Amino acid sequence: MATKGRNVLVLFESLAGTKHKYVRIRPKIDGPGEAVMFDPLVQEKVLYREIKKLKTMKDKKPSKSKSK
Repeated sequence: MATKGRNVLVLFESLAGTKHKYVRIRPKIDGPGEAVMFDPLVQEKVLYREIKKLKTMKDKKPSKSKSK
């Protein structure tokens, strides 16, 4: 049985027309995400829109380590 994660790895693309992209982890929600981030090609903060979900991130379970 597959485990479901709470977060998604997504690809964001700049709406300034520069084709610059960011890969970010965001919480899983209904619709596509938008974020204001720095675009190095225009040297300003611009709006980025999610264009693709890359994969679902598994929740990390605490490791059982022996403490001495």
